[in-house]
Amino acid sequence: MAANNSNRGADYIDSKGQQLTVRSPGQLETIADIEQVVINIITTNNDNNTLIKVSDIAEVSIGKTLRTGAATRSGKEKCSVLP
Repeated sequence: MAANNSNRGADYIDSKGQQLTVRSPGQLETIADIEQVVINIITTNNDNNTLIKVSDIAEVSIGKTLRTGAATRSGKEKCSVLP
């Protein structure tokens, strides 16, 4: 149960000069699961709701994550563990 509900970094979105980090709880397993995520609900005057899903605004695919940074020391990549 704990492994299935872990949070994972998905990537980031550049928007108006800001870098927004996208995170996804571990409940999504397939591309179809991601496509069906509701990101907005539009209610009209006659109380009809229109669901806006990821698939309505984006193409979802599996790919590599872009690297956004690295820790270096003296020009060499390092990893530090702090207590």
